[in-house]
Amino acid sequence: MDFSVVIPCHNASQWIVETLRSVASQTVCPKEIVVVDDASTDDSARQILESGVKVRLVSANVRNGAAARNVGAEAATGDWLAFLDADDCWYPDHLEKAQAVLQEASDVAFFSPVDRQFADGQVEATTNRWPPQKPTSGLSACECVRFWNIRRAWQTSTMVIKRDRYLAVGGGDADQQAGQDFEMWLRVIHGQTWSYCPSATGLYRAAIPGSVSRSNRARTRYFEMRGLTKNYELYQDCVPYRELVRRASVGAMHIAMLFPDRAYTPQVWEAARPWMPRAARVFFAVLRCFPRLYGTLYRIRGRIMKA
Repeated sequence: MDFSVVIPCHNASQWIVETLRSVASQTVCPKEIVVVDDASTDDSARQILESGVKVRLVSANVRNGAAARNVGAEAATGDWLAFLDADDCWYPDHLEKAQAVLQEASDVAFFSPVDRQFADGQVEATTNRWPPQKPTSGLSACECVRFWNIRRAWQTSTMVIKRDRYLAVGGGDADQQAGQDFEMWLRVIHGQTWSYCPSATGLYRAAIPGSVSRSNRARTRYFEMRGLTKNYELYQDCVPYRELVRRASVGAMHIAMLFPDRAYTPQVWEAARPWMPRAARVFFAVLRCFPRLYGTLYRIRGRIMKA
């Protein structure tokens, strides 16, 4: 198996060297490392070139993670694309574990959990909350949705995808400004099978300064709903998908009310309303008129639960 590692990089000089060295230390060596420097204004390019790691540095001005991955995928020459964000790292056996399960199957993709590292350097080890207790291949798209109803999880940095399949479904959606990874994954595995490893093979930095997903949670939930509803027709025969969209609609509106945003909270309401149970629709329709009341009621509920 030939792995092309694709790393989109935008102003990641603080982390990119450690990221590249985690690739260079893999027990299964990739065919190439393609780094897409997407309009960085810091010294990311210099850090990459002076890292001591052999890379193919591609310059782009797309200013979008999904679009930058697409640039890298087009430039790649390997049969498999191993995606990694510029601020994350792999454990040394990431590609080895992916290869072990994929080479015995006809799957189009591989996914594994990540541990999380916080700003103070502390690492939170992940626990597998999905049914497979060992590396498993031949999983269906609907099984993935069923797993997401147990615990929603998607992480670009441990996704390995067959290059031909990635290109066939159009790659990442640049208009999906958040939640790009799971939306793309839905299209990749639809009608195909995929592999899963229950042990973490990477490290996700969970507290990156200036993270848009943390600073505007309503925006993040809007794009989550966009991704789910965009692909609803593909999954309309999958019962767990209908449940996933229903639960996501309620959760999205809950977050949009707790962390209101003038632009995105109304968009969350419009995107989520058609998919909500009737009772939830009425509940949020009333409380939208009293946004501060919703937060107050939620905090009171939290105190009662702790008492």
